[in-house]
Amino acid sequence: MADGEHIDMPAESDGRWPFLSPENWIDAIEDALIQPFPTRMQRHEAGSSTPSHHELILQCSEEFWEERSAEVFEAAEAEVEKGRQELSRQLAVRWGGPETLDLERYFQPAMDGLLPEPLAYLGIYALHAFVWCRPEAGRWLALAIVKHDTELAYELVAVVGELDSLVEPPVT
Repeated sequence: MADGEHIDMPAESDGRWPFLSPENWIDAIEDALIQPFPTRMQRHEAGSSTPSHHELILQCSEEFWEERSAEVFEAAEAEVEKGRQELSRQLAVRWGGPETLDLERYFQPAMDGLLPEPLAYLGIYALHAFVWCRPEAGRWLALAIVKHDTELAYELVAVVGELDSLVEPPVT
C-alpha cells in the first residue's frame, strides 16, 4: 500500500472477502493499528471491524465438509501455522519478539461474558496467540489461528484492540 492509503472498509459486504496476499500482511496490520474503530460492526474485504477491534483474515485453509481425518486436519493447521510463524518472524524483526498468550484459560470467562472484546473472541476460538503491544498506537496486535467449528477452515487472523482491553482473565 502506498503512503496515505488504507484498506477500504465499506459498511456492507457480501461476506466473501478476498484474503490478503502475504506480501500485504504487514502493511494491512500497520494500517489496522492506526485506523479508527467504527461505531458499529463493519465487514470489509480483509475481515471485519467493530467498535472494539479490527480483525484481518490473512490465511484460510480448506473447509472440512467431506474429509475429516486427523491427518487432513493436522496438515491444514500446519500450513496455516507456517504462515503465522513466518509473519511472526517478520514482525519480530520490526518490533521484537511477541508474548505468547495462553488462551485456554480465557475460554470459560469468555463463555461467561466476563471478558472484553477482542479477548472474548480469541478465548473462544483460539488456543494461543502471539501478542505485541504497540504503546505508541495505544493498541495491541494478536496473531492467532482460529477455528469456528469442526467442518470450518482454520484461519490465520490478526486482531488489533485497544491496550486497555488486554486484560488477565478473572479467576472463576
